[in-house]
Amino acid sequence: MSQPTGNFRIAIDGPAGSGKSSVSKLLAQRLGFDHLDTGAMYRAIALLFLERRLNPDELEDDELEKLLEKIEFEFRNGRLLFNGREIGEEIRTPEVGAIVSKVARLRKVREKLVDEQR
Repeated sequence: MSQPTGNFRIAIDGPAGSGKSSVSKLLAQRLGFDHLDTGAMYRAIALLFLERRLNPDELEDDELEKLLEKIEFEFRNGRLLFNGREIGEEIRTPEVGAIVSKVARLRKVREKLVDEQR
């Protein structure tokens, strides 16, 4: 199959555990596209909150902006790197899962990640 030209994005939404990642990886592979797990990006920021012992409910906007300015995502060889490190299973822990929705509700986090995803 030849790869289409242009800038394509396919979003798959659904509840936790519904198979979004499995379906999206398979679809990307079949279409010859790169796969970007945006949920992993939110989980990476949640991991950072845990590592720095930050509470998403108590962080001031200016503190959050400074934190977000320093983070970097890189897509290399089909893997997502966060601040230069592979985070793999670290972001799939119950602790990260417990706060990721709080982190994702922060407007500044969403703005940063939407910008990164482009």
